[in-house]
Amino acid sequence: MNLHKFYYKDYFMDIDFGYLLEKESKASKEMIQKMQKRIEEKNANIQKASLHTTIEKPALSNKDFQLKVSYPGLVTGIGISHETGIEGEFKLGVHFDYTYGMPVVYGSSVKGVLRNAFSDSEYILSLLAKIIEKDNVKALMKDIF
Repeated sequence: MNLHKFYYKDYFMDIDFGYLLEKESKASKEMIQKMQKRIEEKNANIQKASLHTTIEKPALSNKDFQLKVSYPGLVTGIGISHETGIEGEFKLGVHFDYTYGMPVVYGSSVKGVLRNAFSDSEYILSLLAKIIEKDNVKALMKDIF
């Protein structure tokens, strides 16, 4: 399945964005509600769907996980904003490459995960114990961000 086609084409296929061009009116409010209902229906269908899996998924009990990337790979640090502003639409923080349909992770998403991890100084020190000579995680955070 090409996830780019699924999310960028099929997800918004029957959504009318004409209301974005109109001034606030009763008709545009009704149109917004109608489009929100369609998005909610699509979201419900996506959540009901299941993908074929070949491995069991262990419960995430830590703040980290490993990913294995195979050809053509995973692209990081590039992308476009996809949100339309319709209430209830999925907010992914990722988009799918046009050619391969492979996930592209925004650099800002990676940075957000790292910044969040840095809020736990002990966790960072445990990961970087061999590299850091001092207990100065704040200085390290300042250097990185």
